[in-house]
Amino acid sequence: MKKNSLLEKYNSFIIYDELKNYNNLNRSYRFYEYGGMLDQIFGNQNKFARLSDQDIGESTLLKYITSSLKLKNYKIDNNFRKVYISKGDMDMTFVNVVKCIYYKIFFKEKYDFILQKILLLKVI
Repeated sequence: MKKNSLLEKYNSFIIYDELKNYNNLNRSYRFYEYGGMLDQIFGNQNKFARLSDQDIGESTLLKYITSSLKLKNYKIDNNFRKVYISKGDMDMTFVNVVKCIYYKIFFKEKYDFILQKILLLKVI
């Protein structure tokens, strides 16, 4: 994900997640959870993401920016990029999940490659 130049360049995103059933607890992520993920990926707290069906007003967002929800360096802008998350060619079978865990621990490059087969990420 870090290699995506549009994710690096822009700071505001609307997420269209077609894989909610793969998410933790089979639910949609909240905007502050995306903030934490983006902080882990890029190492800063200047990016904001929300789901397409979540409407967060500017006053609410300002309140969260000043708190500790991984948004403290985010500057509000309305130049949102759309991020589409969809299923790739590889199914998440038990064997493939075990392979992912193994590769993540022992072969980072192979893990990154296999993730691209499982998950498609399109930014526009």
